[in-house]
Amino acid sequence: MSDCYGSMRNFPKSQEYSQKAFERSDRLTERERLFIQAGYYRSAEADYDKTLEILTELLEIYPEDFVGNNFLGSVYIIQEDWDKAIERYGGLS
Repeated sequence: MSDCYGSMRNFPKSQEYSQKAFERSDRLTERERLFIQAGYYRSAEADYDKTLEILTELLEIYPEDFVGNNFLGSVYIIQEDWDKAIERYGGLS
């Protein structure tokens, strides 16, 4: 829901649903929990260092995860770290 509201540029609702998902993330699989937490820190908190930490943990466990690598690349773009973004996107196929 958070992503849907974010796509519609309804950021207060997006943050509300991101918070709800984050609060319930302990009920999910490890992979799902890490995605929810990374999304929360990126969108609701704008804490990109924490987002990178979580995504790095995710990719240590699931190195070939397409969505995780894409997500990490998008965070590097936000931080204008072009070389690292290219590295992430370059490995996607």
